[in-house]
Amino acid sequence: MNYIYRAVREITGDWKESLQTRRLSSNLLPLTDNLWEWLRPEVYPSRRHAIFASPTEQEAHGAWEQGKVGVVEFNDVPLVGQHCGYPDVKNHPDEEIFRKLWVIELKKTEWVQNDIQSKLSRPHLGHLMLPLLSKSEVDTILKDFPKFAENIQKASTVWKCFRLFDPMKDGPPSSSGEIVINTIKYRVIPIS
Repeated sequence: MNYIYRAVREITGDWKESLQTRRLSSNLLPLTDNLWEWLRPEVYPSRRHAIFASPTEQEAHGAWEQGKVGVVEFNDVPLVGQHCGYPDVKNHPDEEIFRKLWVIELKKTEWVQNDIQSKLSRPHLGHLMLPLLSKSEVDTILKDFPKFAENIQKASTVWKCFRLFDPMKDGPPSSSGEIVINTIKYRVIPIS
């Protein structure tokens, strides 16, 4: 049997419902979260509605040292994938690359010097720091910055090393890497 592990506050074995609303990332800049969602292939799970897990007990414990590690079970057929090689994608190089490209592009504009009314009057690259933008909202912003959009697409690797898998049949594709799960109901049970 192949297991997926998750660190939680308390292992109760109770079924939990996943968030149906978008989840604000506590580990990533909104810039990175927005651009990753914009770049995400439609067939991949959304990080914004996900629960996260690990392929090993050790990695799960590393994700949350104070948490108790258990095995994840599903009450439906989940959409699951893994960021191979990144136990926690907050350490993914895209974040720094995006930030640098964004600052370089912003410096080319006078937007940063404008007052708040001017900054809010029309979509601008600076708005990529607003949390939880949709793909279409990012598209609206980036239509005026095609070179920046192209540079982001070329530089990003986050989805290039992502692999979908069926946890009901297969184990994770890699022994290291954050697992992203879109599911309706799940539970964490003790490791037997």
